[in-house]
Amino acid sequence: MLSSAIYYFVRNIEQKADEARFGELANQRFNVVRINVSNALDSISILAAHFEVAQTSGTSRLQFKRMADPILDAHPFIQAIEWIPRVTPSTLDQFERDAHREGFENFQIYEKNAAGDRQPVATRPEYFPVYYVEPLSKNEKALGFDLASNSTRNVALRTAAQTTHITTSSRVTLVQEQGDQYGVLTFAPVYREGAE
Repeated sequence: MLSSAIYYFVRNIEQKADEARFGELANQRFNVVRINVSNALDSISILAAHFEVAQTSGTSRLQFKRMADPILDAHPFIQAIEWIPRVTPSTLDQFERDAHREGFENFQIYEKNAAGDRQPVATRPEYFPVYYVEPLSKNEKALGFDLASNSTRNVALRTAAQTTHITTSSRVTLVQEQGDQYGVLTFAPVYREGAE
């Protein structure tokens, strides 16, 4: 009976030591994730600041790629960086023509129906399509998707616009994903001087 009591006492001490080591390891990993996400958000803020001060001629796709590539290299957990302009019904056709001239002949601002199929956007006061995306090779399906057409994305988009702060969406399946892989979207609102 004495040896049995010692066994359980030693086992209890070892279990508590294992739990403490696990807790310490979990905290270290959480801190690494927190620091990585914080650094990525800082990079996105710098990119957003560029768009705030860019002249009305804007930023070309090549310039966007040159700015996005170092962020993607430094943060491999980011699947894509996108530029999502506000488009009104009166400028929708022009945005599509501009994309066609840049070599994207099939570019169309679109939404998805209940079955998940692409369809032209419904008439709304404004649209927020993916206009630039990097890396393009893995995310081309996202080009033209109107984020305001999806309720989860739209909530985060509107929150970012109203608060003027970086906002993260709830869990979503990315447009470019096959299957059940989930992600979140982080929106950094950009307001040019004199614009709404």
